[in-house]
Amino acid sequence: MHHERKDCDYKVIQENKEEYFHVQFSTIQNQQGFQVGFIVTFSNIMERVVLQKKLQHLASIDGLTGVLNRTFFMEKAQAQFLKFQQHGGRACIIMFDVDRFKSVNDTFGHEAGDAVLTCISKIAKDALINRGFIGRYGGEEFIIYIPDVSFVEAYEWGDQVRQKIERKTVIVQGTKINVTSSFGVSCFDDTYHFSYSTLKDMIREADEALFVAKRNGRNRVHLATHSSSYRKLT
Repeated sequence: MHHERKDCDYKVIQENKEEYFHVQFSTIQNQQGFQVGFIVTFSNIMERVVLQKKLQHLASIDGLTGVLNRTFFMEKAQAQFLKFQQHGGRACIIMFDVDRFKSVNDTFGHEAGDAVLTCISKIAKDALINRGFIGRYGGEEFIIYIPDVSFVEAYEWGDQVRQKIERKTVIVQGTKINVTSSFGVSCFDDTYHFSYSTLKDMIREADEALFVAKRNGRNRVHLATHSSSYRKLT
């Protein structure tokens, strides 16, 4: 910073506390117009940085449920996916939605539908315990990324969340509402040569598995083709 003498933002950490400053350099000239020194000005910009972080956070989440919105989820998942392609590893994509959600809206109203979406997304988010991240993919459909889990572990995790949702009663203005959910799981695991060319391919398989879960009676978890092959090996 001293040698470049360019204006910049600078972070200082003291006693585990972050402080942000804008550093500005101004030259000092003598009467002949020669540079003889410079002035360094430090301006505390902590308030601005905090506001920027709040705005970034608001831009990344779904306004109703508080989970990541689709755009930000895809950005995070894509970054992780590229790491696996380069260095190997394993991860799972889980897609799930509310069974017969349209009937919830039609029967109890959109306020009840919103309450159901908020409730089930919280159940899934809490179950992650900082292991991965969840986003709202669209409407009543959610998408989850979990790193470092096997196919079987992802299946079991999804089934546990499915059971929690099934047991949960959502109360809206005194009305009790119970719903079920269906899950589709796809996994990337280079150990068993189950990989995908793109993140979209991985998501598409999870979505297709979700469709199969629906077709087979709903309120269940279905593994994508690669995952089903893996289960036969274990």
